[in-house]
Amino acid sequence: MSSIPQPRPKTFRLPKPGSNDPHFGFTRGGYYNGEKLGFWKLIRIKQPGRSRGTTLVDYNEIAAFIARQRKQQKGGE
Repeated sequence: MSSIPQPRPKTFRLPKPGSNDPHFGFTRGGYYNGEKLGFWKLIRIKQPGRSRGTTLVDYNEIAAFIARQRKQQKGGE
């Protein structure tokens, strides 16, 4: 049984509380914490006058962060 590779999304929604995202394995809290620490920025979409909206993650921004971390851990190779 072979699976067809799925195209990478440009953005995706935060995972539901208590679960991990299917792309990188981070939790919802992990994404909020990473933003707080300045690792990346989340995208917030909200209609004017509304208190709630949708938070999206930029796939390429997270992938770039992970690549930088990998390079740092390998001694900057």
